[in-house]
Amino acid sequence: MADTVALVFGGLYLLVGIVGFLLVPSGGSLLGIFAVNGFHHSFHTVVGLLGVLAAWRGYGRLYCQVMGAVFIILGVLGLLAPGLVATLLAHPSADIFTDNLLHLMSGIGFAYFGTLAATMAGTLGAPAKTPDRPPAQ
Repeated sequence: MADTVALVFGGLYLLVGIVGFLLVPSGGSLLGIFAVNGFHHSFHTVVGLLGVLAAWRGYGRLYCQVMGAVFIILGVLGLLAPGLVATLLAHPSADIFTDNLLHLMSGIGFAYFGTLAATMAGTLGAPAKTPDRPPAQ
């Protein structure tokens, strides 16, 4: 399941990175909602390539865990220090509230499929195990 999530999210982030470079190559507002710059496009492209590669090699769960942590940290940092994150991902005066929300939601989704989904997959639908008991005497 995590490999599929890594492939789908990886493909989406790769697409967003490439489209960002094509539509707003030097930075600005993507779709009128998201403030972006060249680093932001590069970051999405790298996250996308890593997702596709992780899915292909069977490391989707690890990818989801790492990207979950990265995006949650980025979202929280964007809420606590918006000027710093705006300078990194867009331009110093950018309103990055929508970016922060998207990063938090992506991070939660990644973290879910990287950790909770794996735990639940091991218990849901699995046959009940009976404890090993020594033979009766």
